[in-house]
Amino acid sequence: MDEATVMDALANAEGVKPAYGGRRMAEITLDERRVLRVVFVEEVDVINVVTVYPARRGRYD
Repeated sequence: MDEATVMDALANAEGVKPAYGGRRMAEITLDERRVLRVVFVEEVDVINVVTVYPARRGRYD
């Protein structure tokens, strides 16, 4: 994924869920079968992206 897509996922997330180790996970729709998940840590004035991956919709829900 390119940086613009990741930034869009963080800014316009359809949902943000808690993730492992105090991290958070933002999710946006890529197409009818896939979503993009961005795992991140939010600090006072910075967001650190841990990982980004496409997933099948509903796979980890």
